[in-house]
Amino acid sequence: MAERVEPGDIAVRAVSLSAAGILAALVIIVVGMMVLLPQATRRPAATAVQFPAPSVLTDERAQRLQLEAAQRARLAGENGAIPIGRAMSMIAGRGAKAYDPVTEMKP
Repeated sequence: MAERVEPGDIAVRAVSLSAAGILAALVIIVVGMMVLLPQATRRPAATAVQFPAPSVLTDERAQRLQLEAAQRARLAGENGAIPIGRAMSMIAGRGAKAYDPVTEMKP
């Protein structure tokens, strides 16, 4: 088998110096980032998070009734809200001005 000789037109020294220059530039950038922006190069310690306990109800009917009761109470004006029927009549009572910007509505 005949020996192959690399062509002499590749400047090995120029390629090696270029690679060394790129590596040196990367090292300088990383060290500069660590000095100038230390908070960007350090990761905060991970904190353990407790997941909530599962809230699965085995009785779907009871869950539905509970949700419906909560919705009815909300629509009825529980917790200081305006009951839905009264709110709708207040908006309808504004007539053509119902689409004007909202200002404080007086009961």
